[in-house]
Amino acid sequence: MTCMPASRPASRRRPKPAASSVTARTATVVNVHAAKTQLSKLLCRVERGERITIARAGKPVAVIGPVPPAERPRLSADDPLLKVEEYAVDGPGGYLSAAEIDRIVHGA
Repeated sequence: MTCMPASRPASRRRPKPAASSVTARTATVVNVHAAKTQLSKLLCRVERGERITIARAGKPVAVIGPVPPAERPRLSADDPLLKVEEYAVDGPGGYLSAAEIDRIVHGA
């Protein structure tokens, strides 16, 4: 499912929010009934980075927000990819160091 763009033509603009939803500068509070009936729309807003609080009888009970980006695994200090100057290949031509590979490839 894709979310609709935020802008709408003037003839299709939404009316002001009802009493069931209150919008602040960075937070939106929506009652449980409105959240259930408009979940897809709320998720589209969350995908754009907005955080939404769901309230029951005016008391906040849950917050939905974007998932934080996954942290990339770090290479350990002894990973051979980080030691390029020590890199060597034992291939069909025998043992080649990084300097020898550079000389073959670049003619230096």
